[in-house]
Amino acid sequence: MKGSWRRVDLNLLTVFNILMQEQNLTHTARVLSMTQPAVSQALNRLRSLYDDALFVRSGRGMVPTAKAHQIYPFVKQALAQVALTLPNAGEFDAESAMEIFNLNAFSYVGQAMVPELMARFREHAPHSQLALTNRYDLDPVELLSSRQADLHLDYLRLGDANLHQERLYSERLVMVCRQDHPRLRQPEDITEAAFFAEHHAVMLPRDSKRYPMEDALAMRLKHRKVAFSSADILSIVMACANSDLVAGAPESLARRVAEVQPLAYYPMPFELSPVDVYLYWHNSTESSAAHRWLRQWLMAQFDRFR
Repeated sequence: MKGSWRRVDLNLLTVFNILMQEQNLTHTARVLSMTQPAVSQALNRLRSLYDDALFVRSGRGMVPTAKAHQIYPFVKQALAQVALTLPNAGEFDAESAMEIFNLNAFSYVGQAMVPELMARFREHAPHSQLALTNRYDLDPVELLSSRQADLHLDYLRLGDANLHQERLYSERLVMVCRQDHPRLRQPEDITEAAFFAEHHAVMLPRDSKRYPMEDALAMRLKHRKVAFSSADILSIVMACANSDLVAGAPESLARRVAEVQPLAYYPMPFELSPVDVYLYWHNSTESSAAHRWLRQWLMAQFDRFR
């Protein structure tokens, strides 16, 4: 036992912990700010320590062995306990910190919420930077694990074991069309039959998954007259503001666009449940004090939508 303890290096366990989360040498090196050869060397020492391969190559990744799965909960718990003993563990001073936080959010968040969001962020973290991206062309798990984003907003339930999720808020959906639409001029004109009689702008599926709003509408009428489709909800709303198309859209976005574009929005002419928006983050940032502050701060900003 004494000989085994002398061979234990806390850094090795840290590498093992991140390798279990990333299952990729390159990603692990990026997360730990190490070179890939250094991670490979640490893995070789871990294999010697545990007398097991621990990870085997599979395609571009590394698959944990049964032994790795067996020891992972104990290593993870041990590292968490050690972290609690360190000076300032769990503390983050937002007023003095100089961090760069990356938030991957829908394009409409930039239109509807960012001005207010940025003003509040500057009040709480005056020396840090909040960077907003709109990368829905990439796999969210890859985006978060590679640290291209710290937090990710999504309508879709991702259901990945490497991600944590929290319902951020629910969004009421409204019908949008241009203000001088030839057939939809007054609230009394907005009937279910009138809505489905128009040509529609719709959201494209992502990774073969339809957005909840499109699922709900498709269930009511499978053969809508689709004239325009886009992966960007802002493009859809703008198309409706400048044509005879109609669509369903988040109310917060419709309200903001209507301030600068000839857009009208009305309650949906039929029962439609609000759409939940989820906040995701990667396992590797779960215990970070800075990320924990960011998550809690962002959730607090969206409390008014809950």
